[in-house]
Amino acid sequence: MSLDHDAQLIEAVAVRRQRLLTSLTYGSNPTEQRWRGRGRLVLLGTALAAVICAFCVLMSLVVSILTAWLDNREEMEQQREQQRIEQQQRQEERERPSQYSTRIGR
Repeated sequence: MSLDHDAQLIEAVAVRRQRLLTSLTYGSNPTEQRWRGRGRLVLLGTALAAVICAFCVLMSLVVSILTAWLDNREEMEQQREQQRIEQQQRQEERERPSQYSTRIGR
């Protein structure tokens, strides 16, 4: 009978230690465990959503900057081409009167 009492006492101490460890780890209220786990998931999901949104905004900004840069570059190339054409026309106009003046002077 004393062996039975000792076994019960050892088992009770083990159960009490397990309960104390669980209480220390998760809190004393078992229903809080469920809310804490779900709360962490909600916070993790919110943080992940914020990171995804920030990434999308960043990608949008980069695409916008690159598009504006390419448009500006294309516009500059068109202006340079137009200036080159105008410069060629002026050069041709300068050469034409000099050819006429040499023929008239002879």
